[in-house]
Amino acid sequence: MRGWPSKPVPDQPAGDDKPSLHRLQSWMQAVVTHPAGVGRALADDATRKQVDITADQVETAVTRSNQLTALERLDIYNRSYHARLLDCFRAEYPCLLHACGEQLFTHFVADYLHHHPPASYTLNRLSERFPNHLATTRPRAEAGEDEESWPDFLIDLATLERTFADVYDGPGEEENPPLAADQINALSAEKLAEARLTPAASLRLLAYRFPVADYFTAVRAGQDPALPTASPGHLALHRTNWRVRMLPLSPEGYHFLQALSEGETVAAASRAARQAGANAEFTPNLAKASLLTLAQRGMFRELTLP
Repeated sequence: MRGWPSKPVPDQPAGDDKPSLHRLQSWMQAVVTHPAGVGRALADDATRKQVDITADQVETAVTRSNQLTALERLDIYNRSYHARLLDCFRAEYPCLLHACGEQLFTHFVADYLHHHPPASYTLNRLSERFPNHLATTRPRAEAGEDEESWPDFLIDLATLERTFADVYDGPGEEENPPLAADQINALSAEKLAEARLTPAASLRLLAYRFPVADYFTAVRAGQDPALPTASPGHLALHRTNWRVRMLPLSPEGYHFLQALSEGETVAAASRAARQAGANAEFTPNLAKASLLTLAQRGMFRELTLP
């Protein structure tokens, strides 16, 4: 047997029907956190395995107050628990909330929490799968019907908001100076082609179908933008001095930076940019100019040569 087993829970003494504190705590947690409410929680097999009591027996485990029954007291905790989770989503996705409206936003969050209940000690990870959940549950058109595009806008927007939060809370370069542009400028185009550049720890790249960066910026500035029409684009996010910065990228720039982030040489990244973008003239000089611009923005940690 490898590692430690889980902490043992003493068996109940024979003839003692009183649940242990451990079982009572597990039962209470299951009831308070159940997404369908206290009534459904008390009827679920998983809950009754902890403490086998029905709704009309619940006061054997939870006392009533002068004004509220035991069920009413549990219901307050249940509703408050889910209200706090919803508040977390409102704080993390204010732009999606603005785009959806309160009713649709609450529906999306409730559906997500039903499929992905909290499973971590930190609420920072609560919504990490939310954009992917929206994508996998996206409604599809019936045969012969045109597919609506507005769900793609909401998915792109949620992805940007979650990525922004990850960049802000994740590792950064505040204590380590980024690669100086002078180190790139000192190399000839031929020597630079052999180099590999390590991206900043906070760098994230996004490809989107709607101009969500403009919408994101407008909402966070207190404006009321209209829902945009489709217009694909690319974006780089990174953090410097505890501030998240967003840089629009051309298709060539996106694929160039993506290849560099995957460990390719500058020459290989330049080929990827030419193959993926509309600019067939992504020359060594243009690659060097792009690298200088990116380095000046603090997007690289180091440069290595063979």
